Amino acid sequence: INGSKIHTQLSLNQGKGVVNLEADYDTANESYRVSGDIDSLNINHFIPNQPLYNLSLGLQAKGSGIDFMSNKSQGEFDLHLNELRYDHLAFRKFNLSALLNSGKLQTKISSDNPIVKGTIDGYYILTAPMLNLNYQVSIEDIDLYKLGLSKQRIKDPVNITADLITDNDSVCLTINSGDFAFHFDAHQSFNGLLDQSTLLMKTFMAQLK
Repeated sequence: INGSKIHTQLSLNQGKGVVNLEADYDTANESYRVSGDIDSLNINHFIPNQPLYNLSLGLQAKGSGIDFMSNKSQGEFDLHLNELRYDHLAFRKFNLSALLNSGKLQTKISSDNPIVKGTIDGYYILTAPMLNLNYQVSIEDIDLYKLGLSKQRIKDPVNITADLITDNDSVCLTINSGDFAFHFDAHQSFNGLLDQSTLLMKTFMAQLK
């Protein structure tokens, strides 16, 4: 600790697993910087009921302001997942990048491995009173058989594209995959639509009783 500046270094070992973390924080202006990496960590050791193994990733973050709902907060975040095993599945080459500025969180997720190859790209307005976001999904291929969603292997690549847009008075969702096409458009906020759906479900359950 040096005045308003705090510096932290952390190193942990668990079997073959290694965790390294370095962070700086200034209480005067709430600026921060975090960098870290994890190599071959067995998550199963900490949560035995989950078959999670061999976590390897790198993390970088920097910015100012820890209240992410404030227009004054800014930040840049990058996460690179090198490998994570879940039971018999191995997820590799998974990247997440995010940029926070004036209440707008821009994010991009990309995956390039035999299980899923594609991207999710868009933004979320954190400071909006209603759910306000715009995201595009582009899946070049996804192995539904390995994920346990299909009983047999699919020879051709499974392509999926989707767009989700919500603002103060509308919700629009479009999904396309092969011969399948779905479009939903509502002229009200997502919050209002959710309230109506909840009321409809309560009414339906009351009639069943």
